[in-house]
Amino acid sequence: MSDLLADSIFYWTFTADDGDAYSGYTVADTAAIVGLAPGALFSSPYGPEFGFYTVVNVVDYVVDLTAHFGIGYYAEGATVLSSYFDLDRGLALPTYYGSQGIPTTYAGLGREYDFVAASSLGVFGPVATGYYEVGYGGYYLIA
Repeated sequence: MSDLLADSIFYWTFTADDGDAYSGYTVADTAAIVGLAPGALFSSPYGPEFGFYTVVNVVDYVVDLTAHFGIGYYAEGATVLSSYFDLDRGLALPTYYGSQGIPTTYAGLGREYDFVAASSLGVFGPVATGYYEVGYGGYYLIA
């Protein structure tokens, strides 16, 4: 829902302790993230042993994005998980919803999730045609 306050989009990468990572972005009121700069770190909401978010970029807008575009994709808290990196396999893969620009949560960091095709990871067996869920601050990250 629109609150008519100017928004920002901040881009981040989450890196788990095993080196797997995923990237995305979150929409927030500009006033709520004053001082947030590239390089800022946030621990997983489940604790630092799950990994850290690193802010990669912050883009400020002079409008409320939801009001400007008229769709909820840009509501505060909208979070898109756009890509996943599997360190063991050396693969960077698009996510299912993120590849379409669709937010999977409006609750911000720590609640993001998405899916990666198991076949893209070279996994064989009964899950090879399914999807792996990734996200939730490392809680659902592929091991």
